Amino acid sequence: MTYTITPACLGAAVALFSNLSLPDREELAVSGSRPFEAIWGGIITSAAPKAIYDRHGRIAAIAGVVPVSKALGAPWMLSTEAAKTEPLAFVRQSKEWVREQLTLYPCLAHQVYRHNYPHIKLLRLLGFEVEAPTSQLQLFL
Repeated sequence: MTYTITPACLGAAVALFSNLSLPDREELAVSGSRPFEAIWGGIITSAAPKAIYDRHGRIAAIAGVVPVSKALGAPWMLSTEAAKTEPLAFVRQSKEWVREQLTLYPCLAHQVYRHNYPHIKLLRLLGFEVEAPTSQLQLFL
């Protein structure tokens, strides 16, 4: 099974907001962000944000890269439990997406909440180096 990837839109943002995973809600709270504002803000500031749906048409995640400079992009993803229905397919398709983003931005870096274990695990599987935490948020490259 594979996930369906489409351009992210307002409808996807509403669906994600209604089903946002607990670890992502906690991460947004720690960073001082309101969930819907973070989702929509990520969509409108990313060059080509994507909505990811499982085979049942449920929103699994929205991801994008916010341009920081010509060489640096800040990737982000917010997800629902549907992202866990087919973990191998999700990781495989995410790796392809990361490779595409690296052709646009030679360096990808951002922060992740130190207790968002599902995302930390995914980041490592995707080849990112997650630095030791110095606060509630930790850097990944």
